[in-house]
Amino acid sequence: FFVVDRVLQRESTKLHGVTIFHDLRGLSRNNIDIRIPKLIFKGLFGTIPIQIKAVYLLNAPGFFKAIFKVLSMAFPSKMRARIHFIDDISDIYEVIDKDSLLEEHGGKSDHDTAKWVANLAEQEKNEPIDSLYYCLQKTSD
Repeated sequence: FFVVDRVLQRESTKLHGVTIFHDLRGLSRNNIDIRIPKLIFKGLFGTIPIQIKAVYLLNAPGFFKAIFKVLSMAFPSKMRARIHFIDDISDIYEVIDKDSLLEEHGGKSDHDTAKWVANLAEQEKNEPIDSLYYCLQKTSD
């Protein structure tokens, strides 16, 4: 939720929403914590003020697709229609500009997450920020 929290600080996100792209390469039954989907579901549906335009999931393993199919029945139908599984990275190029994608996905961005988080942490020391922390606290009961 840290990333979502920071993305919401951008005016363009508030106006236009977001498209989510996530590469699930390496995901296995051994590295999934069942509490995470529950937290994401609570956050995305009714708590976090974000408009999700679309979600693209690359390299989703079969077991994930099967579990997702069952769990997604609880999603609003409008949201289910916005979630797409893709098996070939070239499919995402039709939706997301390569300039915005990481180099590992054929894009031009050399984003350094550790550096980005460190910069944000430094900013937070010096100025107050709006945060979703309080929204999530209300849903943790």
